[in-house]
Amino acid sequence: INPSRTASISISPSSTNEDSGTALVYTVTLSQTNSSPTTVNLTRSGTATSGTDYTGAVSSLVVPANASSASFSITPGADTTVEPDETAIFSIASGTDYSVGSPSSATATIVNDDFPVASITVSPAGVNED
Repeated sequence: INPSRTASISISPSSTNEDSGTALVYTVTLSQTNSSPTTVNLTRSGTATSGTDYTGAVSSLVVPANASSASFSITPGADTTVEPDETAIFSIASGTDYSVGSPSSATATIVNDDFPVASITVSPAGVNED
């Protein structure tokens, strides 16, 4: 491990509506380039579920040789479920050729854009007037 080379992660944009189709882009950045490709390991957490609430999750990302960063994106899935906003958190995990830098995790928020429908029912529908 090159202890002076660190890997950090960022997100842009940090939130989007679930039905927007807007990708959330995570970028892994090395503090120093490497003459060979560097595989950066990632862990996933948060309240959003990969494959249901979003697609595109990865467990590692390769930063090309002589490059300082690489990116991947997740795309929220459209649904009609009324639910709280959900988070997708990706964190740098330990690996070879780098140590965990700061920030070590990035959180994206998938904003719920579905709302409950209220209806009013009157019973009985009519009454006799006195």
